[in-house]
Amino acid sequence: MLCVEGRMALAAFISFAVLSLYQVRILCADYWSYEYCLLVFITAVSCTFALPYSEIVKRAGFLGTVFGGALVLIYFTVFPWKLLCVFFVALSFFHFSEYLLTAIYNEHTLNLSSFLINHSVEYQLAVVLSVSEFVVETLLLPSLKHFFLINFVGFILVLGGELLRKVSMVTAKSNFTHIVQDEKKESHTLITSGVYAWSRHPSYVGWFYWSIGTQIMLCNPICTVLYFYASWKFFYDRIRDEEFYLFKFFGKDYIDYVEKVPTRIPFANGLYDELKPFMAKSKET
Repeated sequence: MLCVEGRMALAAFISFAVLSLYQVRILCADYWSYEYCLLVFITAVSCTFALPYSEIVKRAGFLGTVFGGALVLIYFTVFPWKLLCVFFVALSFFHFSEYLLTAIYNEHTLNLSSFLINHSVEYQLAVVLSVSEFVVETLLLPSLKHFFLINFVGFILVLGGELLRKVSMVTAKSNFTHIVQDEKKESHTLITSGVYAWSRHPSYVGWFYWSIGTQIMLCNPICTVLYFYASWKFFYDRIRDEEFYLFKFFGKDYIDYVEKVPTRIPFANGLYDELKPFMAKSKET
């Protein structure tokens, strides 16, 4: 059952998404709506009752506003500005769904950082840089953004990456955390089924290709290269750190798992090389 914090976040996200959708539609279509007035009233009342969870409501409401506004702007804007709207839809949904799934499957680790909005200063700068590159290049070289095949490939990577990450979270359930665990809990088990039979770290693979896909979709050549390197470096280090503790927690079971299942991130093999001697020893015994 969804915890109180999760329900408040979901209510705020949906309320503000619908509210911003109607607001942007009204501004673009140039007419007033009684439905809009009713939504404003309902949202205000909801926020009043949600005061104890104001920080959650602020973040979920902000993401809902971006999601709803960008979604309706896809219809009203012209290409290539539609691409930027799709980017904000994907970005806001990604961060909200991270919090929501954590609330569903791992309530005891749930906190404001579960939104991942404040993931790092570098992450926030990367978003600003990608939007800046898109705007500048669209204004100066609009033809650079008109490559349907590239836009489509990027969109598929975004969609596929998002789906893979969320399926990974659902499969792992309470075993999934946003922070590398250095202590084994009683409920911690080694997940090797589902998407984990295809990749040792499917959630990282999903986020990796999702992030790169956003820049390919926007036809941002500079940020595509920067995102690829930054994402690869982050997950290269992250996988090694995590596999150190997984080997410590599960021993031979994890060695066998590493031998059979790759990471699926190029040139990021985790501790595979370091565990080779243990693999050979395991076969001998």
